[in-house]
Amino acid sequence: MANILIIDDELGIRKTLGLFLEIRGHRTYLAEDVRTGLSTLAAQHVDAVICDVLLPNRSGLEFLEEVRKSQPTLPVIMISGEPTRRVKQIAKNLNAYDFLAKPIHSDTICKLVDQALGSVRTTSHSKPEF
Repeated sequence: MANILIIDDELGIRKTLGLFLEIRGHRTYLAEDVRTGLSTLAAQHVDAVICDVLLPNRSGLEFLEEVRKSQPTLPVIMISGEPTRRVKQIAKNLNAYDFLAKPIHSDTICKLVDQALGSVRTTSHSKPEF
């Protein structure tokens, strides 16, 4: 069982992704914005993060940049309803684990989270190219 933080401003997406992962035995924490996500990271042990790019007040990319300062190896999977080449490149440069376009299928996100968790446990840190 792993602790997964899900940051998305859409309640339905947070709850749905959380349900997918909880069915697989993971514990989930839900946050609606960067501030709440960073607070959760400070208060809880988190093994991986799923973070939307477009969030109120601060972007998911700003969240990723902030996280990299203190937790450079934490797997962060970025998601977006409007993925652009530029946003994907920025996420890649900030060492996001991967980048998924919405809508997200349950099998896809669960497998990707499992791969991300496995990459942290191994020394190879192999990850998908996006």
